[in-house]
Amino acid sequence: MDFSNIIFTIFLLVIAWVDLKTSLIPNLLLLIVVMIVLPMVIMEESLLSGIVGGCVGFGVVSGLFFLAPDKVGAGDVKLTGIIGLMVGYPMVFLSLLLTGIIGCLAIASLVAFKRIKVSGSIPYAPFLCSGAIIVLWAGGWIINWYWGLF
Repeated sequence: MDFSNIIFTIFLLVIAWVDLKTSLIPNLLLLIVVMIVLPMVIMEESLLSGIVGGCVGFGVVSGLFFLAPDKVGAGDVKLTGIIGLMVGYPMVFLSLLLTGIIGCLAIASLVAFKRIKVSGSIPYAPFLCSGAIIVLWAGGWIINWYWGLF
């Protein structure tokens, strides 16, 4: 079992819970996560992969933030950068893909069962964290399975 994956998972679960309860991701919490995650990434000798992954995650979601600032929060942008740092490049793409799939299915279900309105807002960090946790624990397996299809 990978110690860093356990730590990352705990942080992601805390962030998801806080966002669900408050609809905010506090900057102080994100700063604490970065201060712990960055040395762990450095110790694992995956700094370049983490920096590129962080830039990709931050860049993709910040683009969404600027296109629809009332739909994507700044906390989500920063969180995605941290997730990219955690999972690295190119796994950040798989994390974003899984986030989109999980988010779409969950939101469609919530709308279908009238738990939320189409125009309502929903905290997105739980979906971002879910995609990241799946990649942390099963990302390699998913990629191998996918390439095995061809």
